[in-house]
Amino acid sequence: MDRASVVDYEISYSLEKEFAMRCLRRALCRRKPEIINSDQGSHFTCQAYLDLLESNQVRVSMDGKARALDNVRTERFFRSLKYEDIYIKEYNTPREMIAGVNNYIRDYNCNLG
Repeated sequence: MDRASVVDYEISYSLEKEFAMRCLRRALCRRKPEIINSDQGSHFTCQAYLDLLESNQVRVSMDGKARALDNVRTERFFRSLKYEDIYIKEYNTPREMIAGVNNYIRDYNCNLG
């Protein structure tokens, strides 16, 4: 399995930063990449997020403003998730959607390459 391609995620009902921290902590328990790329959203620029990466010796790469192609691999993954799963299945409840997204990502991670 290509370590760089493994995906983790967190669904949040609010814009609080803690959901990004939970996801990052969980991901770092599984694997520690050499570098992590994100956009410049407030979740990824907050000091706690950056400190957690630094304490795990993970280098930070952030996309430039208005440069969507900097993160094209991630953008493509989430586009695929939406068009291959979420839009087709039209989940009726958040619980159904979370279960569906969990299945999609588990299949994605297990069927790489």
